[in-house]
Amino acid sequence: MKKHFTKTISAAILSITMITGSFAQTLPGFDEIIQAGGEDMSTYMNHYIRPFMNSFGTGVANGWYNTAATHEPLGFDLTFYVSSVSVPDEDLTFNFLQSEYSNLQLATGGPDAVLPTLLGGISDLQFVSSVTDPNTGTVVTSPPFDVPDGVGDDIPSKNIPVPMLQLAVGVVKNTELIVRYAPKVTINDDFELKFFGIGVKHDFKQWIPGIKTVPIDLSILIGYTNLNTDYFFSNTGVIQVSPGSKASFDAGVWTVQVLVSKKISVLTVYGGIGYNSVNSKYDMTGEYGFQDLLNPGNIVFVKDPVNLDFPLNGFRATAGVRLKLAIFTLHADYTLQKYSTLTVGFGFSVR
Repeated sequence: MKKHFTKTISAAILSITMITGSFAQTLPGFDEIIQAGGEDMSTYMNHYIRPFMNSFGTGVANGWYNTAATHEPLGFDLTFYVSSVSVPDEDLTFNFLQSEYSNLQLATGGPDAVLPTLLGGISDLQFVSSVTDPNTGTVVTSPPFDVPDGVGDDIPSKNIPVPMLQLAVGVVKNTELIVRYAPKVTINDDFELKFFGIGVKHDFKQWIPGIKTVPIDLSILIGYTNLNTDYFFSNTGVIQVSPGSKASFDAGVWTVQVLVSKKISVLTVYGGIGYNSVNSKYDMTGEYGFQDLLNPGNIVFVKDPVNLDFPLNGFRATAGVRLKLAIFTLHADYTLQKYSTLTVGFGFSVR
């Protein structure tokens, strides 16, 4: 069986991150893994997709600012940027422990192995799924099928790119409203993406008499970003799905940061410290039918086989520099956090 399992998720990733590629958007070959049972598939997916969920969720938390200064009322900036999230080596593989699975096994019969995550490379190992007949005790095993590969060979320098377009507008009292938004994107009637974010940046230096005249900018930022993607499945001939069956990737990300910056001619040096709260979810909903190993010709259905949460919270520290020529801006910064991130962007800004 071709390794469509990885390719479908990869297609969603590449759509989200606005990368063009040749990954197929066909129904994946998760049918062999789901044949081992929804619990086994959920366990496997928890290990396989977690690094991507965490790294992408972290990337969404970046890029809210390139200065601590706030706009005057009706001043604004429109900025496009890309965050490149560094993937640690330990996130490229995971330990497959046979004790965690009831029916999914390595075809070699080995108890444990190191397998690629979604962000990893290629594996030459195979799985089998097995079912025990409760009446006779006979174990029936499926034909071997390939362990899903990762997309690591297609990700340059082990980095996940996360692009963003946002608008910031000055309102009152040195306060800025920041909006990130994308209309719903539909691809081939089977893939949907929805995205929005909202944030507030406020200059708090104005309220502290002792530092009002200090020639630096100080502000606080609170932002929330939500990303939702749905991939709708259809029948393949190997697996049957109920209408509306889909895989959903949701990420809700809060970030709170204290910002500082200093403008020197056309250059602005800026930084921030704060905290991220990332809650990513991956669900497969609907009914999925596959051939019963004990009774060939019969179809066994599994409902809502995967429901996974990937919380990730932690502190962050950012340092960067911005160049402004007339109304045009260029900026770059680096954030130290669980998944460290380099962000570069350009735009225009009108005070």
